[in-house]
Amino acid sequence: STSFHDPKQAFMESHDWDYCFLSPVFNSISKKGYLSTFTDLQVPSTVKNLVALGGMNKENISQAVEMGFNGVAILGAVWESNDPVKVFKELKEECNRTVHMY
Repeated sequence: STSFHDPKQAFMESHDWDYCFLSPVFNSISKKGYLSTFTDLQVPSTVKNLVALGGMNKENISQAVEMGFNGVAILGAVWESNDPVKVFKELKEECNRTVHMY
């Protein structure tokens, strides 16, 4: 796997990897001030292994899927929560409902 911060590079090089992460898709939760610059991003349908990272939470998982991401990676929403187990279960339920990895 690898990570990218430039969508164009991720789109061009994703075929070289099993999984690729692109971040920050949304404003980071755990890294204060780490802001997304990916407004109106649309992942090409030919990219089959790109995972959204950065600012992911229950409310924007479906938006990441609509943008064309094949999965989501969630860190800050769990780490920064007062009840991480509850949040994890809610996130897992939302992922099961909306995310369909290839």
